[in-house]
Amino acid sequence: MDIGKAYTFIPEEDDWIKKTVIGGVLALFSFLFIPIFFLIGYQVAVVKKVMNGEEHPLPDWDDWGKLFMDGLVVWVAQFVYALPVVLLSLCSFFIWVPAATDPGGDIGAALSGAAIFGLVVLACLVFLFAIALAFIIPALYVQYARTGEFGPMFQVGEVISIARENFVDILIVIVASIAAGIVLGLVTWIPICGWLILAPLGTVWIMVASAHLYGQIGAKTGGKEAEVSYAA
Repeated sequence: MDIGKAYTFIPEEDDWIKKTVIGGVLALFSFLFIPIFFLIGYQVAVVKKVMNGEEHPLPDWDDWGKLFMDGLVVWVAQFVYALPVVLLSLCSFFIWVPAATDPGGDIGAALSGAAIFGLVVLACLVFLFAIALAFIIPALYVQYARTGEFGPMFQVGEVISIARENFVDILIVIVASIAAGIVLGLVTWIPICGWLILAPLGTVWIMVASAHLYGQIGAKTGGKEAEVSYAA
């Protein structure tokens, strides 16, 4: 795993400023939800290029239709795998409501105690599922980059196998993205410039770097390491 290359290769690419700015604009308007699909699709394109050992793995923003569809497919797969977290979170709401609406007394106290215990248990389960999901997501990107199809992402055995065999590498990706996110969080405190410029550009940079690392994992999983020079 070459973390340094993943986070520094962008300036070595042709038209990297234009490509980064386009991604930054999409990230800035990601609250509209639709731009998220294009950003995920762009990540998929990076993963494929790194897995294929291409010398310049930063794609052009040209085939918007494919970027959208790739992003949509991967997003849907991630959402399906995240359903346990969503459902457990909903359960916590339904556990709390009876206790919160009880008028009081011994029954109310018992319900409140049971609700608190239930919420603690659910919070632990959500935390464990969220950790598992953090390891599954890179495997989903690799699986989709390999096949280009929706179905194989639900071959759960294969997806889990990718995550398990690359556990340490995926952990490194997670730690690196968290560290980069902390740095980005610090610079976003800069008024206006931080919120409107640095935050979206930094978000895209981290997403592309993570995709590069996913591609490195995919190259290993496919039986070969992407041994290429990224010189401009």
